[in-house]
Amino acid sequence: MNQVLVCFVMLLLSFLDPLFAETNKTHQKSVAEEIDVGVILDMGSWEGRILQSCISMAISDFYNIHGYSKTRIVIHIRDSKGEPLRALSSVVDLVQNFKVRAIIGGQTSMEAKFLAELGNKIEIPVISLSATTTTSSLHKYPYAVEISQEESSQATAISAIVKEFKWRDVIIVHEDIDDWTYFIPHLADALQEKSIHIAYKSSLSASYNDIRITEELHRLKAFQQRVFIVHLSPSLTSRFFKAAKKLGMISKGYVWIMTLNTMDHLNLAGSSSVTDSMQGVIGLKSYIPSTDGLHNFTSRLRMKLFLSEHNMKAYDRELSAFCIRAYDVAWGLAEAIERVSSKISLSRKPNNKLNLMDLDSITTSTGGSMLLKEIFQLKFRGLSGDFQFINGKLISINAFEIVNVIGKSYRRLGFWTSEGKFTRELYSSDSGRHLSSTTNHNLEDIIWPGGSAAIPKGYDTKMSGKKLRIAVPRNDGFPELVKIDRNLQTNATIISGFCIEVFKTVITMLEDYEVDYDFIPFATANGENKSSYSELIDHIYLQDYDAAVGDITISENRSLYVDFTLPFSDLGVGMVFRKGSPLVPEMSRAIAKLREDGRLSEMENEWFRRQSVVTFGDTSNNVNPLTIDSFRGLFLITGVSSTFAIAILYSFWIYKNWHFVRNCFYVKEFNLGRLRFIKEYLYRKMFRTANVIQPEQIT
Repeated sequence: MNQVLVCFVMLLLSFLDPLFAETNKTHQKSVAEEIDVGVILDMGSWEGRILQSCISMAISDFYNIHGYSKTRIVIHIRDSKGEPLRALSSVVDLVQNFKVRAIIGGQTSMEAKFLAELGNKIEIPVISLSATTTTSSLHKYPYAVEISQEESSQATAISAIVKEFKWRDVIIVHEDIDDWTYFIPHLADALQEKSIHIAYKSSLSASYNDIRITEELHRLKAFQQRVFIVHLSPSLTSRFFKAAKKLGMISKGYVWIMTLNTMDHLNLAGSSSVTDSMQGVIGLKSYIPSTDGLHNFTSRLRMKLFLSEHNMKAYDRELSAFCIRAYDVAWGLAEAIERVSSKISLSRKPNNKLNLMDLDSITTSTGGSMLLKEIFQLKFRGLSGDFQFINGKLISINAFEIVNVIGKSYRRLGFWTSEGKFTRELYSSDSGRHLSSTTNHNLEDIIWPGGSAAIPKGYDTKMSGKKLRIAVPRNDGFPELVKIDRNLQTNATIISGFCIEVFKTVITMLEDYEVDYDFIPFATANGENKSSYSELIDHIYLQDYDAAVGDITISENRSLYVDFTLPFSDLGVGMVFRKGSPLVPEMSRAIAKLREDGRLSEMENEWFRRQSVVTFGDTSNNVNPLTIDSFRGLFLITGVSSTFAIAILYSFWIYKNWHFVRNCFYVKEFNLGRLRFIKEYLYRKMFRTANVIQPEQIT
């Protein structure tokens, strides 16, 4: 009954509103200059029809209030049908036949790029309605005006949420079209800055049927990570979560975080099947301050949609923040045109043929640069809050809402402010233009998937209830590292060695995981390795094994396909795991702890008996430690060889100079002087000096 009454009142207002508008028009100057503006939307989409209504209402509201305006915008609407080339063709038609002074449109990034390219050529402002911001657009397309939120700001907010709850690994799920991939590099950078590891990126297509979506969810479920960041279009989002619920993935232990673009465009009102499959999901939403003006506009818009759509669901549908910003930018365009009209005429001029095959022949618009300047100088309080451009980008100082899907809708948990803080409340300054937080990091209690109030750990502590398959390569040359024996009586395989002991010790040190595993020899029936170590890496990458332990050295090329723990020996040997395994950082921390407290060194000394030994032809473990006595034979051989070599050298010299030696040792003439001469002579001869002392010089 109440709904019927509301509809009747709104219907009455919808009839009275044009009467008031006509009354106001009589006060306008009859010489008001008409300015043509093109609006290009996908009118077959719900969002396109809402945007068209918001833009039309903004223009109407502006002139109802500013009855004595010198100008009046005339809107020319074209249906792009979601096709970029059709959107481009529409611009050609509008410029050629109506000499439009500005374009509003481009709901997809591709459409926006096409329109910006042409707008830049003919020098008319193109206001993009794409929710995606391209980083280079402001520099490459100076006539492009974007009203979407900056990608990096929401990426920072999401990474802060992950960091706040101390989750170290995440999985990203995104749509595989440009509009939903531009954001991913920003998100990756923000996560990396906070040392958060991206375990996997899942790319979905809107063309996937439910079977393909379910297959991908099975793949995601196999990971130990339980924190998912979802960046999908509304239609794909609803199908994705319905399939996830069927697989038991909207349950205790799971974390689902929705990006701003996903939550802002997702309509939860009146769709119980969607909300039922998203219970416990958290996400970001653009914050629009509640005002009387916003409430009045929302009521009028809903009634207009109800009358045009002839469907009560249209009345209940939630209005996105992006549509409200479209209202503000249309209002701002009318204000900018009014300002620039006093400086230059924007009225229609004789038509020129627009030839897209010859872009150099296209004539530029007069007054386009001045209108663009006025748009960028806009500063007013709109329905969405403070409306202002800085460096060509719409700046919103409002915070992001952090919401939790509960029941049939969602509840607010708090805010992420522009100062980079979490807070439950916001207050504005006296001017009403700045928002600040009252606390540093506070959020309301969250109800997580499965109805749990406990903060999820972010990973599966039971490793999905399966045993890890640990490959162990054989190495007979270094049995101290890894040794594989087979008991002939019991046929049991015994695997030991320094690497194996380190692995077992580290596994027991993990506090957050319950890991069960099996060692599987990477060997054939005759005891030889199945293949090379590089091929072992391939087997892990292809998920034939979960990990490998042994004398496997870390290399840059191998790291492209698997993850290594910290090395636990000077040889650069590390444990190998599948890409994205949450055990890698945990086990690396445990290895570092073993090294710090000296236990790693103790284990190494135990296996290598304090010295590294290379054995040839002896694979037994009966190795004696090396001491000085071990090298007695080597020292004896070296000494004898050196003495023999010196003796031969002197023998050759004495034979060659025998006459001199004989004279020097003649008994009658022998004295100490001769002895000194012999010493000098021998020294200089041995080292081939230039100056030779003659016997006559010795007295």
